[in-house]
Amino acid sequence: MSNFRFVVIGDSQGSHHGIDKKILEKILYRVTSLDPQPEFLLFTGDLTEGDGDGYDDLHYWRDNVTNFYPISMIFPAMGNHEPDEETFAEVFSHLPDNGPSGFNRTAYMFDYGNSRFFCLNSNRSHKISGNQSDWLIKHLQYALREGKEHFFVYFHHPSYPVGRHLGSSLDYHPYYRNTFWKIIDKYNVDLVFNGHEHNYSRRYINSAMNTEMDGKEFVFKNSIYQIICGGGGAKLNDEAYSTKNVKVGPVKSYHFVVVDIESHTVKIHVYDPDGDVLDSFSVSKSRKIDLSTKQRFVRRYLLRY
Repeated sequence: MSNFRFVVIGDSQGSHHGIDKKILEKILYRVTSLDPQPEFLLFTGDLTEGDGDGYDDLHYWRDNVTNFYPISMIFPAMGNHEPDEETFAEVFSHLPDNGPSGFNRTAYMFDYGNSRFFCLNSNRSHKISGNQSDWLIKHLQYALREGKEHFFVYFHHPSYPVGRHLGSSLDYHPYYRNTFWKIIDKYNVDLVFNGHEHNYSRRYINSAMNTEMDGKEFVFKNSIYQIICGGGGAKLNDEAYSTKNVKVGPVKSYHFVVVDIESHTVKIHVYDPDGDVLDSFSVSKSRKIDLSTKQRFVRRYLLRY
């Protein structure tokens, strides 16, 4: 299937059994009015506040969401407000158990049509590194071999936060952040979705972010949008302390993101709960990795498995 739709929502935590039930339900009700309907929904973490019984709160979130869509259509990432990895994996036992060793459904992937989706776990010391990075590279490489046209990556903490969570996201470890983004850049990922900051922003990560650190150059050759969609019910903010290449936002509004795959093109519309458009844009990608570079990646990362 080359044409399909999915929806992305983030940060729905609140004070009613850990969620903002009113806002989350208003958003989901609006999603049910879409035509065509989404094939599935991604959530970028902080589903619940996490200050009560984490297990019960996650179940309450699940019960509310499944009043609108079956759990088989729900693919959440783990945020810093979720209780722990074991509880997350237990409550969301329907998620694929195909991630890197030791991540137990908090990092996983799935395919739909001509696209591959990667959910990552950014909770471990604000880093995506080690065997999680190796696993990502391995399966991006496999996706290329299998002819997948679109790659989407989502996780909670943004690589390049804009406001309130500057210094408490992946930028807490700039070297690891840059190393991780080199993977995103190398494979020219279509879009990266995050939450954590309670607003909407769209930011281009490209050569303007090139840097040198510890004697190593980090050169980004592609232009990739980082989408922060943290407006699922959490208390909103719109602080903006790091704005280089921010094209839209931060927008202080509850919202959800609608993504339409139309063959080679990805079209994005962002709506508030009343159905008003906050942002719209499109992305078209072409991935051509020369054979010598491809072989180096295979030798370095694939043959260890």
